[in-house]
Amino acid sequence: MFKNTVSKDLAKRFSMESGSEKNTNEIPVNVSQIASLLDPRYKNLKFEHSEEIKYRIQSIVRSKVLSVNQISTTVCGNTQIAKKTILDELMGQFSDDDEDEFTRYLSEPQINHNDNPCLWWKARENVYPKISVLAKNILCIPASSASSERVFSTAGNIITPKRNRMTPYHLSALVFLKNQA
Repeated sequence: MFKNTVSKDLAKRFSMESGSEKNTNEIPVNVSQIASLLDPRYKNLKFEHSEEIKYRIQSIVRSKVLSVNQISTTVCGNTQIAKKTILDELMGQFSDDDEDEFTRYLSEPQINHNDNPCLWWKARENVYPKISVLAKNILCIPASSASSERVFSTAGNIITPKRNRMTPYHLSALVFLKNQA
């Protein structure tokens, strides 16, 4: 009973479904599954046992790709947002092959697990402009509190039972000096 409750709570907490996608009959999909599909090393989803789950992950990513309305391009280190205009469509700069873009991405061979997916996406951001925007959002580096944890650990190592009468000023100075080394 405990395992079932924890499993349901974890599935509920880490579910990616929004209000419009939520359906009690559908299989929940989490961020790690979407990230795996967008990672060119694991996009075949071989670790998923059910074809139904694979199809569900692909359909969610496909709908997210179709909902990307803006294309991000980098020019001289600055990010510019280019919106699709009617003139661009007439000149053929943008095409309505978003579905085809996703299908082409899936049909490309899976890369080696030792290759860097960020470099792969950087090399192909012109080939897959909408998917690359989504991949950059999902595969970005997560925020970490490691540096602040290191500072607290340093302070904990400096304040010992024999040094318990140290003033905050001296503690701050010692932590600063330790972290500069």
